[in-house]
Amino acid sequence: MIVFHELVYVGPLVSGSGVPIVYSHLQYHELLGQADSLHVSGYASQVTGSGPNLSLSLSHSYDGSSWYDDGNFVVRSLAVAPSETLFQALLAQDKYSPMPALTRVGMCANGATLVGHLSVWITGRDTSSRARGLVASVS
Repeated sequence: MIVFHELVYVGPLVSGSGVPIVYSHLQYHELLGQADSLHVSGYASQVTGSGPNLSLSLSHSYDGSSWYDDGNFVVRSLAVAPSETLFQALLAQDKYSPMPALTRVGMCANGATLVGHLSVWITGRDTSSRARGLVASVS
């Protein structure tokens, strides 16, 4: 069984025209792709602006260049408080066969002139036979 808990993004939370979605750090995409379920948690702090809102999404890739959204993952939209907002969501992804090699979490801020700080942790696990084989081959 594979179990992990990683800080996959820490950085600015900015909205406005032309501001792209930010994604979990590249070095975690392969690890996230190994899990049969993911749990996202984190916090937004020092937020300023009107109508702050944070959306989370999940996307997958088999090759790292072509990404597609997870059709079963409903985008989580969260109202962000000016001081600090804690959030969490379960992101299940065990519907693929074969499993995609890479998975990433996208974060998008909405609201007029929104500025703040965002930290996102992912907890994942894989209890499939594939993970049991990985553990057995390491022993």
